[in-house]
Amino acid sequence: MNCLIYSGYTRNWDKQNHKNTFGEALEVHYNEFHADLNFYHKDIFGYSSNFYYGENVPHRVLNMWHNMWQAFTKAPTGHDVYVRMRYDTLFDNPIDLSSYEYKNCVYIPKGPDYRGGVSDWTAFGTYEVMQKYYSVYMTHQMFFNQGKTFHPESYLKYTLEHLGVEIIRIPQTHKLANGINTNLNSLTS
Repeated sequence: MNCLIYSGYTRNWDKQNHKNTFGEALEVHYNEFHADLNFYHKDIFGYSSNFYYGENVPHRVLNMWHNMWQAFTKAPTGHDVYVRMRYDTLFDNPIDLSSYEYKNCVYIPKGPDYRGGVSDWTAFGTYEVMQKYYSVYMTHQMFFNQGKTFHPESYLKYTLEHLGVEIIRIPQTHKLANGINTNLNSLTS
């Protein structure tokens, strides 16, 4: 059996088609209805406007990463595949998770990749690989200290590369229920 790990805000949850995309799976949820949801303040970690792009706000991204990590820690071990899910992601076609070879790699649908990073909407792999995927919450300060401009997709890619995880892109089309889709042109630095 597979495990879908949801985190974040449950916006557009009523529009999702995840059961049709992945089939039966255990679902783990960590969202705005959990009392221990942690919120960061603007001055956390010294991120200043000189070190991040305007389309993201560091304290919101830190909050997202924290919540993703908390969701992952609630997932039990022993499942075949672990899938990072946003509540509002829609898929055009089913994904047969059993058709992939699971080694030290993470599978991520193509696009949208911003600022030279990789999309953080959906990803899947083994428990060990996904533990590395979710650890961007613990590695972000290292990249900031190295002078890398703060951005969620970039820091996700840096984390995966730093931890030796191969990134394999799959030709799956997906979009957000609010209309953002994978046909957007990627932002460049």
